[in-house]
Amino acid sequence: MKTLTVLAAAGLMSISTGAIFAHHSAVRFDNSTPVTIRGTLRRAELANPHSMLYVEQVTSDGKTVWAVEGPAPNALTRRGFVSDDFREGATFEACGYVLRDGVQSPDGSRLLLAEVLVMPDGSARLWSSYGNEHCREQGNYEVREPGTFLIVE
Repeated sequence: MKTLTVLAAAGLMSISTGAIFAHHSAVRFDNSTPVTIRGTLRRAELANPHSMLYVEQVTSDGKTVWAVEGPAPNALTRRGFVSDDFREGATFEACGYVLRDGVQSPDGSRLLLAEVLVMPDGSARLWSSYGNEHCREQGNYEVREPGTFLIVE
């Protein structure tokens, strides 16, 4: 009976571990091509399990609202972010990855799994990575201190 209980517990743990990895998987995103967006912060939702910044980008083609996905508030705190960093109306730039299928969310925004966030003061910060470093590898950002980058012009 003990053996059966141990096997059942091990089986359940392996199933739940798969669900955890699937939740944090970046498979839905085109991780080979970084995309950079720049626009005005319309709303910040610093919540579990993922924070979202809604950034409105205006181009010659019109307006696009981007939902910039990032880590939970506790992870942002460990990286030195505070809620006052996300003031509506401020200009932000984000480098990250778009969905492979290009599907928009029900509210019409496009999802960007961001790696680097450039703050209104011009400092570039690690937002999240999910194992990708293409934004940092493309040569536009140089590490200054843990979690902070210097923009290389």
